[in-house]
Amino acid sequence: MDEQILKKAGLKATPRRKEMLRILLNGGCPLTAEEVYHAFSEKQSCNLSTVYRALNTMAERRLLQKNIHRDGRVYYQLNLEHHSHQLVCERCHESVPIDLCPLEQLERDLRENTGYRITGHQFEISGVCPRCAEKEREKK
Repeated sequence: MDEQILKKAGLKATPRRKEMLRILLNGGCPLTAEEVYHAFSEKQSCNLSTVYRALNTMAERRLLQKNIHRDGRVYYQLNLEHHSHQLVCERCHESVPIDLCPLEQLERDLRENTGYRITGHQFEISGVCPRCAEKEREKK
């Protein structure tokens, strides 16, 4: 599967790229380049700059979504759909997908009013997850 995804995007299916896709797929939430780098197996070693270059290339080819969270860090996730919605904890950065798409009507209105061909959107709501909120209550 990874090989087909990469080839469809016009990229060589190198072992490193396949490993990065596997890490992101198994991660369950958006990951930083540093997190992807640390998740690399010892058999498949590479340096951090290589991870950044590969992730950015895959983001440019729309295999990955690249988002800057409120913590100022860049997070990557597989682009399995044309858009995504997330609820992100400001403390631990846990991400919970939002299945409802509150922007569909807005997207239609924008398309009709501007003539733009909308290719996707991203929507992120930030807050504090129950686990972090409980920790904060315990500290007080």
